[in-house]
Amino acid sequence: MRSLVAVLLVGIMTIAKAQSDEGQCGENEFFMRCGGCDGDCYQPMVPCTMICHAPGCYCKEGTVRGPDGSCIPEEECH
Repeated sequence: MRSLVAVLLVGIMTIAKAQSDEGQCGENEFFMRCGGCDGDCYQPMVPCTMICHAPGCYCKEGTVRGPDGSCIPEEECH
């Protein structure tokens, strides 16, 4: 019984955290509850499964994660 309560509590906390982060995305980012895969300057096209990844902010189309972690247009990669 305690295990079930612990699992439910963790689930509720995860959902609450994801909802509070929804408005925290930066420039060139958008929030996804069922996250995808972000590319970066070194690997712009990342093989991605159809499995939901962690909810969070992901780069908009045409942008990738730059060296500082922000989403930048692919052509700005060095």
